[in-house]
Amino acid sequence: MTSVLYFGDCRFDPQREELWREDTLVPLRPKPLALLRLMLAAPGRPLGKAELLERLWPGVVVGEGALTVCVNELRSALGDRARTPRYIETLHTRGYRFLGVPRSAPSVIAPTSGFVGRERELERLRALANEALAGRKRMVAIEGEAGIGKTTLIAELLRELRERADVAVGRCVEAYGAGEPYMPLLDALAALCRGVQGARVRAALHRYAPTWLVQMPAHVPESEQPMLAARAAGNSQPRMLRELADVIEVLTRERPLVLVLEDLHDSDTSTLTLLRYLMQEREAALLVLASFRSASSLPLRSLVAELLSHRQCELLELSPLTRDEVAGYLATRLEVFDESLLETLHARSGGNPLFMVTLVDHVLQQDGALAQGMPARLRPLIELQLARLSAEERELLLTASVAGQQFTVAGVAACLHSDRTELIERELVRLTRESPLLRIADEQRWPDGTLTQGFAFRHVLQHEVIYGLLAPARRRVLHDRLAQCLLRAFAGEPATIAAELAVHFERGERHALAAGAVADAAASALLRSAQSAALAYTARGFALLERANDVALRRQLELRLRLAEGAALLVLNGFGSSEAERAYRQAHELCAHNDDPALLAPALCGLWHHALTRARYAEAERIAAQLTVLARLYPDPILRMQASNT
Repeated sequence: MTSVLYFGDCRFDPQREELWREDTLVPLRPKPLALLRLMLAAPGRPLGKAELLERLWPGVVVGEGALTVCVNELRSALGDRARTPRYIETLHTRGYRFLGVPRSAPSVIAPTSGFVGRERELERLRALANEALAGRKRMVAIEGEAGIGKTTLIAELLRELRERADVAVGRCVEAYGAGEPYMPLLDALAALCRGVQGARVRAALHRYAPTWLVQMPAHVPESEQPMLAARAAGNSQPRMLRELADVIEVLTRERPLVLVLEDLHDSDTSTLTLLRYLMQEREAALLVLASFRSASSLPLRSLVAELLSHRQCELLELSPLTRDEVAGYLATRLEVFDESLLETLHARSGGNPLFMVTLVDHVLQQDGALAQGMPARLRPLIELQLARLSAEERELLLTASVAGQQFTVAGVAACLHSDRTELIERELVRLTRESPLLRIADEQRWPDGTLTQGFAFRHVLQHEVIYGLLAPARRRVLHDRLAQCLLRAFAGEPATIAAELAVHFERGERHALAAGAVADAAASALLRSAQSAALAYTARGFALLERANDVALRRQLELRLRLAEGAALLVLNGFGSSEAERAYRQAHELCAHNDDPALLAPALCGLWHHALTRARYAEAERIAAQLTVLARLYPDPILRMQASNT
């Protein structure tokens, strides 16, 4: 067995002893590697436990537990699950069987990463990566239109770097609100915590960056959370920036780090501020790869221009593929093609890789012919791909699109009001093999204990098109169902998905619930010292309240939003800010309809700070007396601390 073997989304190179899942090299220990060789050599044949034990551990007496561990490691490497196997089937009490159909490269080659051309850009990235891995910090801003191949170029580089560096990937997600503070950085840190080096990363975060770790409760034992929260108290943006720089310096002393921030055009201002700080700080074995669309926000473009002017960043602009590069890609998909097909594909796609790949998929389904009536734009072509599926498959993908570009089996099941999660998962797994629209993503564990498989649309444009096909009435129902499901699952940690909940409730036209989620998101932003983001959330919350009908609930939510607004304005505009005073006075008036001292106290504290700053000492003294009385009536430690501070 010498040729590369393909099965599902995997390929195995027996000469190099390398297993790949899509664009990712998956490390295997010797025994799981040997087991994979045995299974690929006998696809479909039952392999008894005794036979496997003898061939994997010749001349050594080991128990069946060792074989079980070996099988589980291989399943994990293949992205397989015992309950819904794609590759390794358990034969009860007897052994195992390999379900995949390994094949060498066929006459029509299945799409791999879709990487073509870009040799010049890849070579430049390699050079910068080598500098970063040698200890000279580097950042590359990768710019291009949607579908131009930014993610594919990054994936190709990561294939070469994963053995030499830790890789952390974070994505900005527009669907959940562009303003969610530090979202891609928190995603990247969480990915590191889940990785092979997870224990080392968590220990470093615990010691050097508690303000970051406290925002990732899934990676902190419950018994340690109160102590960690106490250490993270007194949070501020300068502290968060300094802590992240410290922890990166510590982590990169042992092993270089590649930090990938995708879709930065949907980023928040706090993330941009952090990037500016990171690139100005001390040297580290760090490579930052930041991708964004050509039509990006002014703050992002200003940041890139600033970093370029200080030589702290290099800009890589991706242009459309040339005719020769399109020909190179065609050669990877078709054994034979004529010049007319090449010319038509190049002209029709405009050199956009995503459009080109989608067109080639269509050509293969048409037995090598490109129909004259083929759409000249990408959107109708994606609609055509969806139309080729059965009605049940289309319904499944339309439903999944409600959750975003990435979604889970549990989320889809909630939208469908179904408890048949295993059946849904099997159908989605099959679609990843048979449709160019889906891929398998990571499993997720929700706070309520739910373990659910993740999936994703292969490109954001595919998701946008499919979501756009949903009828508005059906869209509202599905968003509401998904929001209710997430609200139950994350009942203990609602702040972690507040921005996502707000989107689903708003699109489900549950405006009061959406405003409540926005208030949670604003409070979370304040904890991250992201005052600008908090103000954006409060403005959105006030707009949602205008469409809510319950007067009492509106007052309660407006009070929370006014307090968040005042807290943000105090920091941004100063304690003497008239805007902050107005927010706190409105909050104080709303307290007349609410007897919760936990809400009255911060309103009084805000007014006290303003009065003291403006030298209105009599007013400040009167407010301090009110807080003292309040603290006596309600023996709450935080309330007492606020009263003593005045």
